[in-house]
Amino acid sequence: MIFAFYNLLQVIVDMKTLKQNFHEHIHEAQHYMLLSRDLHENLLETRRKVMKHGIDQRYRKMRDISETGAIARSILHKKLRQFCASATCPPSLIQQITVCILQQILLKIL
Repeated sequence: MIFAFYNLLQVIVDMKTLKQNFHEHIHEAQHYMLLSRDLHENLLETRRKVMKHGIDQRYRKMRDISETGAIARSILHKKLRQFCASATCPPSLIQQITVCILQQILLKIL
């Protein structure tokens, strides 16, 4: 009888230990779920920032190319005015010079 009582007590103690371990594991799992959720939110925010940065870079590059093109056009017009003022030249020569200068400018841009 005492042996059966001792076994019953041992089973009760084991069940309490298992229950406590179970609750600790649940608490640990909830903690990891919160960490996982935070990491996921950080990942999404980082993704948004990277995409925004890429868009900003693209717009900046387009703006820089546009500004460089405007400067190149201004330089080209200035050189053509100077060239035409210094000597009379046929339109075909002006067109050839224009193409040549544009090619040089494009090589500098790219």
